[in-house]
Amino acid sequence: MKLLLLYLGIFLMSLVKYAAAVAMALAAGHPMLGFLVCTIGGFVGSLGMVYGGRHLQQWWQKRRGKNSPQKRFTPVKRKMVWLRTHGGFVLIAALSPLVLSLPIGCALSMTFIHSRKRIVWGMWISVLFWSSLLFGIQALGQSAQAQEILSFRQWWDQLF
Repeated sequence: MKLLLLYLGIFLMSLVKYAAAVAMALAAGHPMLGFLVCTIGGFVGSLGMVYGGRHLQQWWQKRRGKNSPQKRFTPVKRKMVWLRTHGGFVLIAALSPLVLSLPIGCALSMTFIHSRKRIVWGMWISVLFWSSLLFGIQALGQSAQAQEILSFRQWWDQLF
């Protein structure tokens, strides 16, 4: 039961902050299960943000009203312009799981391109790449992978 709650927490963390969820999963000690939980959590998080984020953005615009102050060119906007001209969506998708968070990466991507399907696929490819890389490095670092496969029965008994 403890293991089930641990991986439920990892799943919920991967919806919002993917890098922290990967660190938690690597510390838990079951790389294959951690890979699956973090990857599925990243997929669900990006899907929810892309399709649910539009409603959140519309609510925020209604809340702010039409009489918003005059727009200024701030350092943050300057960095966004640099990001759009030098890397665009590909750079955002590549950096979102680890450097940014998935919701922030999806929100930035929605300002650059309007194809929801393209944003979701880009984020999914990025999450799958980073999951494969990070959990693959950890699996290569383990000297007894066969022992983990044999201990699947013990893990299953701990889960339930």
